[in-house]
Amino acid sequence: MAPAPEAKTAVKTQKETTKEPPAAETKKAKPAEKAAEAQAKVKPEQAAAGLQPLMAPPIPISQAKEARLQELLKNYKADQITPEEYHKQRAAILAEP
Repeated sequence: MAPAPEAKTAVKTQKETTKEPPAAETKKAKPAEKAAEAQAKVKPEQAAAGLQPLMAPPIPISQAKEARLQELLKNYKADQITPEEYHKQRAAILAEP
């Protein structure tokens, strides 16, 4: 029988074992960061001409109704009332003048 070939042992240096990410990957900015940078570069006169975010209209119910609806929702989420009871009571509250 022929002798088995000797296994080659390789000694890696510190530089070879530590992989550094390519420079292109470290400098890539995330889309959100790019958008924030672009927004920061906008001049005030350009920002005034841009679109403003839409605001939702106020809820057309009184604060007392809103508080009662919030309490009802809290009870529903805590499983203190059934879904049927929740919807029935909610409808009654909203139907009030």
